[in-house]
Amino acid sequence: MKVSTKEKLQGIFAPVVTPFKDNEDIDIVVLRHNLAMYARTSLRGYLACGSNGENKSLSESEKLNVVETVLAGKHPEQTVVVGVMYEAERHAERFIAAVADLGADFALVQSPSY
Repeated sequence: MKVSTKEKLQGIFAPVVTPFKDNEDIDIVVLRHNLAMYARTSLRGYLACGSNGENKSLSESEKLNVVETVLAGKHPEQTVVVGVMYEAERHAERFIAAVADLGADFALVQSPSY
């Protein structure tokens, strides 16, 4: 049975915090651990790479790594929204296409700051 957009977006979504190691690399082991706990809750889904996810501080490859990890760790019934914070439309469109290819459900696009 296909779930409607309205149903996919109803409920509580947790902003995923990106954990870091002391050397400032993303701590994927801790991120996976956190997602395993979240997947056992009644959360409807997650916002990956939002402001709590350090979006502006991550390289594009790091962002994609976080999104891949979140998608791999979510419960099958959960929805993933990905934050998109780029100043240029072409960069935003490219990133949206990349996360859609990975399986993200929605993008939350921040308007350019100027």
